[in-house]
Amino acid sequence: MEKTVKNKNQSGRRQKFLAALVCVVLLLSAAGIVRPSHGLLAQPSDPAASALAEQTRPRQDQPWPPSPQADQQSLPSQQPPPQPKSPELPPWQWQSQPQSPSLQQHTPQQLKSEPSNQSEPCSSLQPVQAQSRKPQSAQPLQSSSESILPRETDAEKAARLKWWTDARFGLFIHFGLYALPARHEWVKNHERLTNEQYQKYFDHFNPDLFNPRQWARMAKAAGMKYAVITSKHHEGFCLWDSKYTDYKVTNTPFGRDLLKEFVEAFRAEGLKVGFYYSLLDWHHPDYTIDRVHPLRPDNEADYDRLNAGKDMNRYRQYMKDQVRELLTNYGEISIMWFDFSFPGKHGKGRDDWDSVGLLKLARSLQPNIIVDDRLDLQDVEGGWDFTTPEQVVVTKWPEYKGKKIPWETCQTFSGSWGYYRDEYTWKSPAQLIEL
Repeated sequence: MEKTVKNKNQSGRRQKFLAALVCVVLLLSAAGIVRPSHGLLAQPSDPAASALAEQTRPRQDQPWPPSPQADQQSLPSQQPPPQPKSPELPPWQWQSQPQSPSLQQHTPQQLKSEPSNQSEPCSSLQPVQAQSRKPQSAQPLQSSSESILPRETDAEKAARLKWWTDARFGLFIHFGLYALPARHEWVKNHERLTNEQYQKYFDHFNPDLFNPRQWARMAKAAGMKYAVITSKHHEGFCLWDSKYTDYKVTNTPFGRDLLKEFVEAFRAEGLKVGFYYSLLDWHHPDYTIDRVHPLRPDNEADYDRLNAGKDMNRYRQYMKDQVRELLTNYGEISIMWFDFSFPGKHGKGRDDWDSVGLLKLARSLQPNIIVDDRLDLQDVEGGWDFTTPEQVVVTKWPEYKGKKIPWETCQTFSGSWGYYRDEYTWKSPAQLIEL
């Protein structure tokens, strides 16, 4: 507790850093992590690219989410649009709402990966209903009782995680094409945009102010000990020079391996580095359309027609090839942050990802790596290292099978994880203090 209090009262230098990031810092008993709005740190230099966000803003006289045609409209908004309904999203992807009068306290074991059945996104930091920790996979995993790791004692696992539990404070960066439309990192989903409609952001991606050395210096000055970046978010755009896709940063006007520069900069400042990797991919031709896909049908009978010819076996191999690249070409990677599983009808879980195969691959390439709990392997020994509650006040150390488990909570100043120019779901000062 003394360490937490000490870290909360850093110098003005840290306060300036936090203001620049426009994000919330949480320092918790296991580990705290911060996700900034990165449009403030890297903006496109091309005037045409700068105009894209203005040109593609939804009109206020249109329903939300707008139709695909609305992506071509350009009428400045005076009031924020109503939040899109997202009944298909899991709890950690619900957007915060500004009108919530107070934070509700919650214990992490009540946070679940099962998608919500509610028709509205939750209010700011509203806890989800208590549910069982056991994943609700559509099909049971045959190897659910096997150990993913060579068996570790509690002491051995604690030793492997010691640097992380001591670190307590990290940086989580969401950065991708969605910074250009500047209206939420799930814009492609919310507005049901096609790959063709989304292509203009790829064509203009050129963050000339990208300065990872400055980011790393600021993170170190703030007391951060590690940094995680979105190597690939749900849109499918890769921030590294992957040889398995053309949908990558080196094919944009930016033309450089962004991950390489990021890793080198943070490592030079003594911070450990981790990669976020989305299991979802709304651009890959073999990724089947599901209930959170931008092209999800309104008529359930259309799923089979839309998925004809798609091959998830090819997509699973694509993921493994990319994970191998990430964990082979960039030196020691301390954290692998997979995101996310949503089993059930028209969803995806462990069997869809071959989560066991992915995790075995990651651990074989980086034996000391730490992995989150979003592969839908909560009931598999060695299937995860830490749990990940988001946007709730954690009041009790989470337990699993009677044992306290490591945890990391992600918080933001608002309801968005990436750059949102017209952000309005800001948490109040009282809420931030309570966090």
